[in-house]
Amino acid sequence: MFDCIVLIRLMRASCSDEMPVGVTEQALSRCLLVILPLLAIEQLIASLLIVPKHQPSYSRGASDTAMLGLRLYLVGIGIQEVIVVYTSALTVILHRSLTNREVEKNQTTTTDPSDQASKRWRSILHALLFSLGAISTRIFYRLVELSGFFTGYLLVLAHNEVFFYTFECLPVLTALGVWAMVDTEDLLGEQTLESTPVGDYRYYRVSRELVDTS
Repeated sequence: MFDCIVLIRLMRASCSDEMPVGVTEQALSRCLLVILPLLAIEQLIASLLIVPKHQPSYSRGASDTAMLGLRLYLVGIGIQEVIVVYTSALTVILHRSLTNREVEKNQTTTTDPSDQASKRWRSILHALLFSLGAISTRIFYRLVELSGFFTGYLLVLAHNEVFFYTFECLPVLTALGVWAMVDTEDLLGEQTLESTPVGDYRYYRVSRELVDTS
């Protein structure tokens, strides 16, 4: 969710009147506003169906209720993986668009380029790609682990905590931890409306000082 917010704010800050990624930030935010809450509700229902008394084990099979919950859970995280892949693709396209715009600006301007601004938006995009990759690893692990109850393969993933800590906990922690090393305060705060650190566009807040009283 946080990664999607960062991507939307980057699109809003750098592409106010363009669609370099093929979709506007308004359309993307509205779609995510609908899809993500529905996925959260679907995942909650699936988790309620997979209660301890219905969970499968070596001694007995799973109940129909638990298997239904597993199917719903797999569908939900499958959709999440699609969203992560799509978001990653948009991030790569946005990175290429901003890079090309920066090259064109440096070729046409006679002033020195702002290295600080360039490093800033690059670090944010790189952190976003890393975070999305870590989340994708976690989702892919869950898909393989839970699909084993239907295929009979790799059931060891569901019964060994080493895989859980390696492919679930560690990716989530790294996806969160990478943002602790990147400054996104201005991007997510009110200063984004005043000036953007990337691209050529700037936004100014209307104030009384800007009104010509002469």
